[in-house]
Amino acid sequence: MWSTLDPLFFIMYVNDLPKCSSFSTKLYADDTYLCLAHTNLKQLKLMVNNELIKVDEWMHLNKVSINYAKSMYFLTGKLFNKAEEEKRNFKIHINNVVLHQKTSVKYLDVLLDESLNWTSHVKSLKSKLSFASSMIYKIRNFVPINALRIICFCFVYSHLQYCIVSCGTVCDSVLKPLNTIHNNVLRALIFTNFKCLITPLYKQLGFLKIKDIYQLELSKLMYKFHNNTLPQSYNSFFQKITETHCHFTRSVANQNYFVPRVGSSLGKRNLTYQGAVAWSSIPQEFKNFSCGRFAKTYKKFLITLCNT
Repeated sequence: MWSTLDPLFFIMYVNDLPKCSSFSTKLYADDTYLCLAHTNLKQLKLMVNNELIKVDEWMHLNKVSINYAKSMYFLTGKLFNKAEEEKRNFKIHINNVVLHQKTSVKYLDVLLDESLNWTSHVKSLKSKLSFASSMIYKIRNFVPINALRIICFCFVYSHLQYCIVSCGTVCDSVLKPLNTIHNNVLRALIFTNFKCLITPLYKQLGFLKIKDIYQLELSKLMYKFHNNTLPQSYNSFFQKITETHCHFTRSVANQNYFVPRVGSSLGKRNLTYQGAVAWSSIPQEFKNFSCGRFAKTYKKFLITLCNT
């Protein structure tokens, strides 16, 4: 017989798993992510197999079983991308079961690939949005516009918003297929020609472009950081300008954060850089709003900018 407390009891039961090995361990319900880093593949293979022995011992002692069919791993890193032969010979096992090596792995419905460039995740999103677009085309003649907007938020925006703070920094060429499908969905909602300008439709329907969804979600993250409601692991991500100098500048008055110097486009995709830049672009009066009011007001502000 099941209880609403069962998930909590399970989390409490496996909560000491990270302490049994040297892995960097992340737990979410019954999903477990183990990470280990080293500059040498042979040494990494030895370390991983030794640490997996400790994990296996913990499993047996606590009478927990592993689903080997769903257990897999992947290698990532600049050095490993060139060592194809060593990667093919890289084998890890637990309890004498060899785990499958993959080029991409799904964790909490996010696809992580070897290159960490989010192409696999974007392809997965494209498939989901294509399904939603097809569904909207089939029902739009029988459903009022208000219901279609709700369906669009459920089956399109829910996927676009999820994890966009991480994957929203990819280059425009990778996001282009998603932008195309997103634009087509909006045109389908109000039966417009595919050659018509798409930007005015966003303001008319009250929708955000993908880049603006990213801006909104990133700003909400910065708002939570500014108000100390994020986990402690975020504390080192951003630095107040008052911690870098003692001058009372405009940035200090606007409660901005230090924007680190970067020398490449890749550096500009870093969360530390993107978050500080996003926070500095928010109107000062918005920063003192409550969390709910901040999100609603800033969204309307972005929609207004969409047509300018």
